[in-house]
Amino acid sequence: MNAAQDTYSVDLVVEGRRCLIVGGGFTAFNEASRLSAAGALVTVVAPNILENFDQLERTRTFVRPYQRGEVASYHLAIACADPETDRQVLNDADMSGIWAHAATNPEASAFVHANNDRN
Repeated sequence: MNAAQDTYSVDLVVEGRRCLIVGGGFTAFNEASRLSAAGALVTVVAPNILENFDQLERTRTFVRPYQRGEVASYHLAIACADPETDRQVLNDADMSGIWAHAATNPEASAFVHANNDRN
């Protein structure tokens, strides 16, 4: 997605839906917090994960790298890792028909956060 593209605004109902966060830092924690608060079933995957994730409801963590193609078993994915990993998540999501956003590459993402990504 680029800045010149029009968008169609929606509010997603994520309650009870499996959502993947790839990354274990502060950006990933903020995303996981928002999804958890909305009732999503959150899975966090990263080689290094902040301890703060333990306090989130409906959130499980896996301390390991993202595995190619694993995004296919989720409804939504948010990549907050390094550019290469984020690109892989976006590519895998696109191939699987999964909506995905990458913090390092919002222009290539399937959606933007109305309150984060736009000025």
